[in-house]
Amino acid sequence: MRVSPSDPNRPAAWNVDENGQVHDGSFFTNRDIAAVSPEAAGIGPAANPPVGPWKVLKKPDKHAFKLRRFLGEDATGRKFLVKVDHEDHPQGASAVSAVATRVYWLLGYNVPAEHIVTIEGTGDEDFDGKRGFASEFIPGDVKGFWRFDWFRFRREVRAIRLVAAWLDDIDRTDSNTLLTFHGDRNLYYLIDFDSSLGLWQGRAKLPWMGHRHAWDPNWVLLSTIGLAPNPIIHHEPVSDAVGLLYADDFDPFAWKQQIANSAFRLMARSDAEWIARRMAQVSREQLAAIVHAARYSNPEDERYVLETLMARRVVILKQLGIEPIPSPTQPPVVSAQ
Repeated sequence: MRVSPSDPNRPAAWNVDENGQVHDGSFFTNRDIAAVSPEAAGIGPAANPPVGPWKVLKKPDKHAFKLRRFLGEDATGRKFLVKVDHEDHPQGASAVSAVATRVYWLLGYNVPAEHIVTIEGTGDEDFDGKRGFASEFIPGDVKGFWRFDWFRFRREVRAIRLVAAWLDDIDRTDSNTLLTFHGDRNLYYLIDFDSSLGLWQGRAKLPWMGHRHAWDPNWVLLSTIGLAPNPIIHHEPVSDAVGLLYADDFDPFAWKQQIANSAFRLMARSDAEWIARRMAQVSREQLAAIVHAARYSNPEDERYVLETLMARRVVILKQLGIEPIPSPTQPPVVSAQ
């Protein structure tokens, strides 16, 4: 079922000023998007890359649905969570993580520094010579996860739903958050982005993903009697690196993440318009630099991801009646719809 952001029964966000804006705080920073150069956008929060060789501090038990990983330390003594791209989708997880973290960062959200790396020096054949991504430990005293439901009346938290829809970030759930106490305040982070764009936990998305929750009682009930609508769009994975990503048939207000939460469900039109206006400020050059940071070996993969993200944004802005803010060299973008 499509969720309309115009529903008048949705309570208004509590943390906005008289102009409907959100002040800098523990979740969000009003980054001046226009002042960020394309080069800086392509770096995002990852300005200080790790230095090899790597030392494995802890190797978690293998999990059937998770990428190979280890807690490691680089040559400078900094600590990272390092994940290896899935062997059937080389470049995939590291590429989508690079793109998603930089987009969220540019829009103003707290994310860890994530770096694409070629792992060397561990002495473990599961890791050495493999491409992956290293997520730097977030500074401060880590308190654990935070729940979206706790902050359902905050505009910037509700608005994450629209960014996640743009990026097809279906695992934007409570378990992919982190709360730290740093300096003199709590900071609320989004983490773990390898289920963005065309991938899910490093593998190509399944066709139903983004169209219903992983556990949808209504869908299960209707499917048992043969009345459930089939939400599957007939698309094929673009490539091993890109996975299943498209712009045609994309409806940002029908989009669903894996696990529902009340903050996303309560997103009002005013919340959506607030973040969409920030999305509209992202230039083609900035987004191109962000996608280039994914280091796709095939230029066609890079081109496809850029054009698809541009087209998905057109759909979002068009539904909200917002015009993108073009840069001087930005050509017009035509929606796939």
